[in-house]
Amino acid sequence: MLQNVTIIIKTFERYASLDALLSSISSLNLPCPVIVADDSKNKYEAEIQRQHGDIVAKYISLPFNSGVAAGRNALLENVETDYFVLCEDDFIFDGRTNLAFMRQQMQSDIDILGGMCFNRELLIENKDHALLKHLAKLKVRTARRILLWSLYQNPFLRRALPVFSKETVWDFYGNFRIVDDVCYLSKLANADYAPPYTKCDFVPNFFMAKTHSLRENNAYWDNDIKYYGEHLDFFFRVKRRGLNVAITKEAGVIHQRIHNPYYDPGRGDRPMMMKKNNLRLIRQVADLNALTT
Repeated sequence: MLQNVTIIIKTFERYASLDALLSSISSLNLPCPVIVADDSKNKYEAEIQRQHGDIVAKYISLPFNSGVAAGRNALLENVETDYFVLCEDDFIFDGRTNLAFMRQQMQSDIDILGGMCFNRELLIENKDHALLKHLAKLKVRTARRILLWSLYQNPFLRRALPVFSKETVWDFYGNFRIVDDVCYLSKLANADYAPPYTKCDFVPNFFMAKTHSLRENNAYWDNDIKYYGEHLDFFFRVKRRGLNVAITKEAGVIHQRIHNPYYDPGRGDRPMMMKKNNLRLIRQVADLNALTT
């Protein structure tokens, strides 16, 4: 069943993260082909193919800083299976990454089925951690991130990270409604979830999708929105195209959030996304039905 599912991964300047993700995929003995798109300044294709050539079916080299959207579109164009799984390069698969279960659910009218993201956060990155509060006073956040990033490049230290981390569920899934120039977001409440999945408007960037549904409905990402803004913009488009989206709590991935200090600057395109969609504000509300129009 999973031979007909391709895992697609967009990467940028995070070799260690991609290496960890591919290692976790290999550890589960998944039969899925993997396609990687890389727009880093110094591509790491040779090393990845040396370490993971048995599962990486194709490695796409893109111009530097092409962006998340362009990378995902290139990946989608290269998928040759009926289904694909979208991944960020800092995900890690484990026993909860039940792709077989997700594939079973795709026999319904669902076009995109999102899974859970379990954020793995270093204790030193926890905003309530005493040491972090102390470091914040010293204004060394950038130095701290550089140190953590450097440590993560070491495979041995990387494997030890779970001992010094905690997991939280990133519950960014639910519904939205655009009224005039305001987008109202409402996260799906636990009480409103009904297994095996519940339909909604947006899910995390870990999802399984029907390849033909996205292609035939022109539900691609906007190449002009490189980073930080492409997520909601994509699901705005998906909803306009009439595709069915759902979330399941029966499958998920670890999101190993190690901030690359060289990754973040200058890559935010949220203002462009807001202008494109004629939005002035995005506001989170408890209940969309309570809105008056």
